[in-house]
Amino acid sequence: MEVRGIFVRKIMIEDAVSVPDGATLDEAMAVMNARRLRAIPVVHEGRPVGVLELLELHRLGVGHPSPQAPGTRLVSAVMQPAPPAVTPATPFEEAAARMAGQAVNFLPVVDGQGLLVGIVTRDALFREMIHLLGWDHPELPRLALLVPEQPGQLERIGRIVREHGGNITHLATDRSETFGLYTLLLRVQVRDLAGLCEALERQGFKVIDRPSPAGAPEAAGDAQPPGRGA
Repeated sequence: MEVRGIFVRKIMIEDAVSVPDGATLDEAMAVMNARRLRAIPVVHEGRPVGVLELLELHRLGVGHPSPQAPGTRLVSAVMQPAPPAVTPATPFEEAAARMAGQAVNFLPVVDGQGLLVGIVTRDALFREMIHLLGWDHPELPRLALLVPEQPGQLERIGRIVREHGGNITHLATDRSETFGLYTLLLRVQVRDLAGLCEALERQGFKVIDRPSPAGAPEAAGDAQPPGRGA
């Protein structure tokens, strides 16, 4: 079995539709309407050089019967510059950071020769984030802990979970610059959730969010920086 890791190749759309920079705006709109696309990469000899947005075509009046409608203008005249491309081997989180930094809805994916081989979309990145954080497994309890920034804390938490017959299935962290603490989000498989939470707090890990018996989030009191524990 191939272990592919969390890279762009896992979530990219291969053989994505594109238009050449020599296409007319009417031709580009016909492709976008047929495929129900809000944006499309523009290529020159197979390499991404720009992005064409459907909203821009509507703004220009493309597709409307009017003597002023610029449907015969070339795509290259109105396209936006292409955002920096990624490759199939680009890590998932790097692609997400680039997309957020560029405020774009997709990134072109290129091979070693710079030829377009696909795209990675904001929706695909969002779906992968949901999977990584376990939001697609609502049946698994979600715990939020305050954890001091010290070596070995994850090992301690993992040991406590194992001692209660549990297993950590998903994990994410958020570091506080102010208090030197991490907020640790866990999804766990465990039978005695209440016993696990009590054991974690005995060891100095403040449980700030846990599922209630009815399945709704339950606050565990006012969050205070935890002690160092045993």
